[in-house]
Amino acid sequence: MTDLCSAAAARDLLSWCEAGVLEWHARCRPSARLRCGCWCHDPAPVELTSFGFGHGQPPAAHLVVDVRDHFTDPHVSPRLRRLDGYDQAVVSAVMSTAGIPDLIDSIVAAASAFRRGPRPGPVRIAIGCAGGRHRSVVIALQVRDRLCADSSTGVGVRHRDIDRPVITRRSAGAR
Repeated sequence: MTDLCSAAAARDLLSWCEAGVLEWHARCRPSARLRCGCWCHDPAPVELTSFGFGHGQPPAAHLVVDVRDHFTDPHVSPRLRRLDGYDQAVVSAVMSTAGIPDLIDSIVAAASAFRRGPRPGPVRIAIGCAGGRHRSVVIALQVRDRLCADSSTGVGVRHRDIDRPVITRRSAGAR
């Protein structure tokens, strides 16, 4: 699943290249002077990936954020277990966790620091929790929203494991 900053970009998915959101638009290829209103011309877009460590290794990234041990997992609540980071109850649970707003501020600051670096290029940030459905999704979406507030920043979000089965835990205290 992929999210885009602008609602116009989300409505106009046909304009995106078949290769994926983080590629140039097919209509942009003929001329670099053509501006299509998307972020594909940004020399240092931010590529956010949420994922679950329980579904495999982290994706390649400049920064990998592991939230498993330090922040309460909504999975421990049977009411939230089958939901994901798009559900308001999960968003509320994650965002009310002490430290999460500060962590989001830190990830936004790190993304900005990478973008200001001397070598332009995409900035890849991976945010992982246990299953990739709750904490990592909410945090990635919050970081996206904060970065998108700066209209010059191109941001793409991919939720690698959001549609995978809920991970079975041995105990409620498991990470």
